[in-house]
Amino acid sequence: HGRSIAEIILSNEPSAKITFVDRNARAGETVLGFPVVPAAEFPAQYRALVTIGDNLQRKKVFETLNHECMDARISSRSYIGPLSRIGKGTTIHPLSYIEEDVVIGKNCQIGPFARIRKHSRIKDDVIVGNFVEVNRSTIGKGSKAKHLTYLGDTMIGENANIGAGTIVANYDGKVKSKTYIKDKAFVGSGSILVAPVTVGKGSMTGAGAVVTKNHNVPAGKVVIGIPA
Repeated sequence: HGRSIAEIILSNEPSAKITFVDRNARAGETVLGFPVVPAAEFPAQYRALVTIGDNLQRKKVFETLNHECMDARISSRSYIGPLSRIGKGTTIHPLSYIEEDVVIGKNCQIGPFARIRKHSRIKDDVIVGNFVEVNRSTIGKGSKAKHLTYLGDTMIGENANIGAGTIVANYDGKVKSKTYIKDKAFVGSGSILVAPVTVGKGSMTGAGAVVTKNHNVPAGKVVIGIPA
């Protein structure tokens, strides 16, 4: 796990310095070819912190380090797949699962308990919260999906809000289709979007709405009900 994290950091910044923090480290020790230092000696210029070890050790490391110097924080209780990239200022919260070839931008909040599946793209300033699954999808800058959501084959624009319990029904048993959620759209809690469908710019779906396939929501409009 530690090596995978180190490889991700080095793929983004080949000149980066990688150091493991261990409260029991001795001078000159290495792990996986990287130097190990006690928490109290962690260099302030280092910009990414990966928490490793038991809960007590993690707590002590965080208490010791100056968080303001960090560019990325990745919990050791999360999985990061190969060929994935994580931007500066992003936090990967515990028990999140990031699959291979995922790109996450700057200043994002991922998890806890989030799953980002392979080939997904998360732009800057995005929040993907607890129990949200993103599958072969793109989430635009500043957009949010905070709770209990499935986004499959979905292209989301900027500053959109995806309400709790939203489901994108991208598979009809034969074909997987795409859904487009445009800039500043607001998808109400419990909405079901049946692909293929487009939710227009600045539009809104009411809580519990079912938007059926090919019944696109026009820009700036509000739709409610079943079907919406």
